[in-house]
Amino acid sequence: ILQQEKDEFYDVKSSAGMTRRNMSGVSSPQSHYGNASRIAQVKLSAPPQFDGNKTDAATLLSFISSTNNYLRATGFSSESPESLVIALQSIRGNALLWYDSYTKRSPVNSWNELEKAMRARYYPASQEQKSLSSILNCRYRGNIEDYNNIFLTHAQMLPSFDDQNVDPMIMGMYVHGIRTGSGSAYLLTVLQDAISEKRAKNIMELMSIAVR
Repeated sequence: ILQQEKDEFYDVKSSAGMTRRNMSGVSSPQSHYGNASRIAQVKLSAPPQFDGNKTDAATLLSFISSTNNYLRATGFSSESPESLVIALQSIRGNALLWYDSYTKRSPVNSWNELEKAMRARYYPASQEQKSLSSILNCRYRGNIEDYNNIFLTHAQMLPSFDDQNVDPMIMGMYVHGIRTGSGSAYLLTVLQDAISEKRAKNIMELMSIAVR
């Protein structure tokens, strides 16, 4: 499995047609022997292939979720150059042609950057409006964990959703659902203070504060 993991890195480099510019800064597979040895302990399925032919939200989000899970399981940061190499293993056909064209205009150096570009390219506009409407209709009804789960389900369907960085719009809609629901004045104050004092750096941290 370790040898297979090493081979996959080299296969991706050639099959994806990556230029020296794309691969600058990507360390060799040997430098990640520790990560590869962890993979050797557990057999993991690579993310499903994505060719860009199906432009529905479910197909795109399934690929994104599978890639994120794979990176977490193998210990690679989604901001590392290696994460891009791994993601490109599963990109085929029209999606790979789009990637080659896109990177001639805008260099991509990590899976994080590629994910954002893919969301902008392949996410259906009609689904974005539907998701925004669903989020705005989310209401806190007394159980914060239920509210978090429902809100997050809809928020993850947005092409611009980013659970690791500050997103004032998403965080504002989260607080709005509590304010217009059955949230207490105390809970609202706690959340608003967390945002203004920058103790909540993203929606996940804001949700964690609400649960406490």
